[in-house]
Amino acid sequence: MNFKSKLVSVFGAGIIALSMVGGVAANNQVDVNVEVIKGGSGTLTYSLSAGTFSTATTSLTNTATSEGTLTLNVLDERFNFEGWTITMSATEFTSPGKQSFGPEALQVSTDGTVQPVRGDAKGVTASGATMSTQGTPVMKAERGTGSGEYQMVYKGKVTVPANTQAGTYTTTITVNGTSAP
Repeated sequence: MNFKSKLVSVFGAGIIALSMVGGVAANNQVDVNVEVIKGGSGTLTYSLSAGTFSTATTSLTNTATSEGTLTLNVLDERFNFEGWTITMSATEFTSPGKQSFGPEALQVSTDGTVQPVRGDAKGVTASGATMSTQGTPVMKAERGTGSGEYQMVYKGKVTVPANTQAGTYTTTITVNGTSAP
């Protein structure tokens, strides 16, 4: 075989090999189907715990303050990204056989930084509030956010009115949640 014949043979074999590789490369994609189902309980739950509040010493003419913490936990396992709003309300401060004073004596404050336990805190916000007997918004997830678990530690401050009788005064704080912000 002469040089020209060898060159044509090698060239022809190269074209055949390239067309085979090209044909295989054209079919290098495959569809993968993954079914995703909701896990978890499918519910929105929330809880509030209170730390110890300091002792307040009042006088005939001066108010006093008591400070402590309130920790709010929110768990959204609905996975629908509707968002939510959490509110707090409080009863009057009472002590058996003593006078009472209003829930507005309790103020909760925060720096607004929600701690994600699981999930992304983007779109989840917290705010301070003066308590009342009506629900006051304190934490919120915008529509498209909120699935996961979040925690917020609030600083609580009770302003005890002047001339309040000595005793242990109690308020009951109720936490409620609603779907959608």
